[in-house]
Amino acid sequence: MKKFGFTLLTFFAFFATTSLLSGNEPGVAQSTAKDAVKKTGSLSDEWEFKGNYRFRVEILDGFNTKFYGDRPARGDSRDTLFIHRLRTIWKRNLGHDGWKMSIGMQDARAGGLSLSDKDFKTPAFDGIENNPYKDYLELHDTFIEWSRKDHPLSFKGGRQKIYFGDQRCFGPGEFGNSGRWIWDALSFTWKAKKDFVSAFYGNTLLHVPDEFSLNHRHGYEGGGLYGHFEARHLTFDPFFAFKQDDHLPYKGEAGASGRLSNKYWGLYLATRPGKDFQAAGTFVKSGGSKGGTSVDAHGWHLRLENTFKNKKYSPGLSFEYSFASGDSNPADRKDESFDGMFGARDKLYGRMNLMHWQNLDDRQVNLGWVPAVNWKASVEGHQFHLAESKDAWYLNASKYRDKTGVCGTDLGRELDVIVQYSAPAKKQSWEMVYSYFSPGSFVDNILAKEKKTAHKSHYFYLMWSLTF
Repeated sequence: MKKFGFTLLTFFAFFATTSLLSGNEPGVAQSTAKDAVKKTGSLSDEWEFKGNYRFRVEILDGFNTKFYGDRPARGDSRDTLFIHRLRTIWKRNLGHDGWKMSIGMQDARAGGLSLSDKDFKTPAFDGIENNPYKDYLELHDTFIEWSRKDHPLSFKGGRQKIYFGDQRCFGPGEFGNSGRWIWDALSFTWKAKKDFVSAFYGNTLLHVPDEFSLNHRHGYEGGGLYGHFEARHLTFDPFFAFKQDDHLPYKGEAGASGRLSNKYWGLYLATRPGKDFQAAGTFVKSGGSKGGTSVDAHGWHLRLENTFKNKKYSPGLSFEYSFASGDSNPADRKDESFDGMFGARDKLYGRMNLMHWQNLDDRQVNLGWVPAVNWKASVEGHQFHLAESKDAWYLNASKYRDKTGVCGTDLGRELDVIVQYSAPAKKQSWEMVYSYFSPGSFVDNILAKEKKTAHKSHYFYLMWSLTF
């Protein structure tokens, strides 16, 4: 199990090498790259090349990635970050009856961080770094794949992104920079028109900037089943997943310790009864054990949206409610804190990324419109509370928890203003965001314990993306 990712990529490397050397099926005349260039003026008959470059400037005022308020324990409360990421992918149809190959690389870098790389080390992963901003010259989208138009089954093995639905439970988490959930996995999909069932098993990647991923351990071992079915105006997606780790013991409640072994059962529903109105909802139940403590948690999300497409500027109004259960008693050896599964965090619970889908009560309203062709704008408002006063604020669970519950549950309010532009050819895009956060009584009280004051905070970023 521990060596699954290494074994999978070693197999892929062997398969890719032999495919490159052998070309198409034995006995079939081969055309060299030189012949392809002579015939077409390019290597497009042999290889398909794609890439994306993204550059973002972020300004954080009053917080950093791990701490809120002035005089944080590590780093500064005012950062100006320069974040960029290059991804390239070479794809080839191997000609072996539907077999394809992809070789991808990612280079993710960031400057201006006041936190050091050591601040992203995770005790649960043997103290190995898992950096959301940096990962230098690392494999990305590197896999073998089998699929045919005349066959419902497809297969993919290697490094890949696995995501479904609205990415709340299964999502790559692309905003940060290095990619929150990237898998070394095997995945199978059975498709019938718009319906499909997918199964996957593998390990999640840890991002260590200065070390190639085949030289260090993975994060979690996991897998699952996801079904997608459509009937008239209804989308029905049942799913199951598991997440486990048998390396260092996890700390549980009341001095207990042990491995991580969580299971999840859930359902995503969406409906669009008319051209303007749509609704969607997710419910997840989790059980298992963590650190010798039984797990009994749940999370859910509801979204109601109406877009007036025939009106000028196509205005849209939506309401959302996100909830993740928290632990009501830190000493009863029952962990009731939902952990967010393998879901994306970025953009779903405020653009400042102060919140996780853990011990969270998030009430949200959104207003969007289209001011001009290729432009989009929106305003999002959030009111955040802890689901349970005795559980943590998961910006930093070890720092921001009051097991007595005296600090209350009011986390605060956030306002986000988003402007997006996509070039007509869709090769370039721009996004600008300004966010404002007003801390609530919980933040005031928890920081007061350290003789610190919770001030209002601001966040801004400008991002440019080029696809080639």
